[in-house]
Amino acid sequence: MPDSNPTDSPAESTNSFSLSAFIRERGVLSGLLEIPKDHFPWSLTTVLIVLAYLLSFWVRLEWIDFAQMSYTNDTGEVIHADPEMVR
Repeated sequence: MPDSNPTDSPAESTNSFSLSAFIRERGVLSGLLEIPKDHFPWSLTTVLIVLAYLLSFWVRLEWIDFAQMSYTNDTGEVIHADPEMVR
């Protein structure tokens, strides 16, 4: 039994413009690669994006601390671990 979806009728498909169908039909190899539909909740997606940003920020701060790492030798002189990275 065919689908009884009213949007699939030929009369409506010739009169209405569908941007997604227009984009899908373009190109030489159209339909070869399709992006999967996302069923993940938006709230969890936002939380994961924020966590990724916070992780990258924390890594950056740790890298800055590593680059500016220094120690004091026996004579009281400050020695930088990597002097080229410290301005």
